Amino acid sequence: MMSFLKYSLLRKGEKTVVLKPLSYKLTELEPYINQGLLTSHYCMRHQEYVDNLNASLEKADKAIGTEDHLTDMKLISEEIKLHGNMHINHEFFWENLAPISQNGGVKPASDSDLMKAIIKGFGSFDTFKYDLSKTTK
Repeated sequence: MMSFLKYSLLRKGEKTVVLKPLSYKLTELEPYINQGLLTSHYCMRHQEYVDNLNASLEKADKAIGTEDHLTDMKLISEEIKLHGNMHINHEFFWENLAPISQNGGVKPASDSDLMKAIIKGFGSFDTFKYDLSKTTK
């Protein structure tokens, strides 16, 4: 079970889980996300989740075959779940950001499914932006 879990988290050719490079420079999301915040969150916080996940996976490998492995594995599996989920959620987050040069921050086309859903839910794109901004302050 652990081998399957470990290898499902690894990228092809990797022996450990690695922090995937961003498809944009740390400065390209400014002024919406400043370089300092992005550096801190991506380079430090997300890297910490990756490091902790690798440490937990290593602990799991070592625990298998020990006398008390069932007790150990229960605790270790909670660590793997926590750090693995944080890693995967952050990868999803980074992949869904894009600088304007890569069409990030662009208003959806009026005939797109996304714009139709926004209009249906909020009445207008401006109301959507206002409500989102008000809610996230």
